[in-house]
Amino acid sequence: MITKNRFAFIIGLTLSLIIAVGGLSFAQPQTRENHWAGKQIGDWVTKGLIKGYPDGTFKPDNSITRAEFMSLVNRSFGFVEVVHIEFSDVSPTDWFAGEVAKAASVGYITGYKDGTVRPNKMISRQEAAVMVTRILKLDLSTASSQASNFKDANEIPSWSKGAVHALATKGIMNGYPDGSFQPGTLISRAEAVAILDRSIAAQVKTVNYDKAGTYGPQSGTENLEGNVFIRATGVTLQNMKITGNLFLAENIGTGNVTLKNVTVLGETIIKGGGANSIVFENCTLPGITVNKEGVRIVASGNTFIKIARLESGAVLVETTTTGPGFETVTVSEAVPQGSKIILNGNFNNVVIDGDDVNLEVTGGTVEKLEVTDKSTGSKINLSSSAKLTTLVLNAAVTVTGAGSIDTAIINVSGSTIKPVPLHVEKADNVTVTIGTPAGSDTGSGTGSGGGNAPLNLVGAYLAATGVSIEGSN
Repeated sequence: MITKNRFAFIIGLTLSLIIAVGGLSFAQPQTRENHWAGKQIGDWVTKGLIKGYPDGTFKPDNSITRAEFMSLVNRSFGFVEVVHIEFSDVSPTDWFAGEVAKAASVGYITGYKDGTVRPNKMISRQEAAVMVTRILKLDLSTASSQASNFKDANEIPSWSKGAVHALATKGIMNGYPDGSFQPGTLISRAEAVAILDRSIAAQVKTVNYDKAGTYGPQSGTENLEGNVFIRATGVTLQNMKITGNLFLAENIGTGNVTLKNVTVLGETIIKGGGANSIVFENCTLPGITVNKEGVRIVASGNTFIKIARLESGAVLVETTTTGPGFETVTVSEAVPQGSKIILNGNFNNVVIDGDDVNLEVTGGTVEKLEVTDKSTGSKINLSSSAKLTTLVLNAAVTVTGAGSIDTAIINVSGSTIKPVPLHVEKADNVTVTIGTPAGSDTGSGTGSGGGNAPLNLVGAYLAATGVSIEGSN
């Protein structure tokens, strides 16, 4: 009898021999000449990207696991960098441990909420679609509505709908003859080869800056087609228009990068930089994604950053801005618990989705700060020079500091707000205890306020259970 562990070892060893580039050399896989993926499979065999089974067959219609798919992806795209991984179902001795570490380094897998990555699970069409769109950094902003072209569009979940459409639009993944996509159908070995072959062909041109220096013309604008990677500290890009995505890679470490008069049409992904700052001067960026703990990002001059998505702690600063600066900042659910976010400047909209976020507004004005019902345990501190025009609480938070709040819209119980708002709106099931409104020289109170005009602004919400709003003299 074969035990579960021994069976897993045998399967893993067999798969590693089947798909490894090195190792034993088997006979040329025999694929039916009329197989729809026959040519692509043959090309990949010739390039040494895949090998067949020991019996000389390729078995193109067999399913493939998530780990096998990662291995094919890493080999075909040339991914070699690894990061430390802590998935509960990946042991350092597993044949696929290195492949998962490469996939995590690139960012096309993140794992499940339970801390697993499920490497031995057969991969579905929609899972493959999501991985490939992450690799290619495709724009999903208009994708979901277009996915309705498939007759089974209602069976495509929201988490994969954008990816399905993006790949279908580029001809990387297609539907079946009956007009369906079948998102949950397991992907075959032949489909995996075909998808990755088309993905490689669809890659845009890349430009790398891996040495310190200033790049770009002194005047005018240089157009860069494709994606741009900055892989070193001390790089300055100036007077450029980038048609693809801009990547500030881990190689920057805690160093500094400066962009002057740069327009990026795609996304800007920040995975490097430290307290010495990533500086955007007179730049236009539709979106930035930040995943580097503690990085300081400065917007100056006529810079416009439409949305900043934070997946780690960060410092966002506006200095001598003549343009919009940061328009919207989203603290995503992916941010590690306990992350510290510091904002200094004027922000139109700040949204907190993450748990246990420590947000400090050290100066300037946030027009609207919303804590969504996805967030728990977050804390907000307002310095004396900070102001919230509107605070919307759909989750319980603690607000401290000497800053001011014009209006608080409180939809749940459980919050403590020490800098008392001038105006309070609440849901029917929420009651409030009010102290002294910001800017008032009257004492704190818990009654109706009598003739005290500032307290009358919120007098109807006194005598609280759940939400406590305190003030100080």
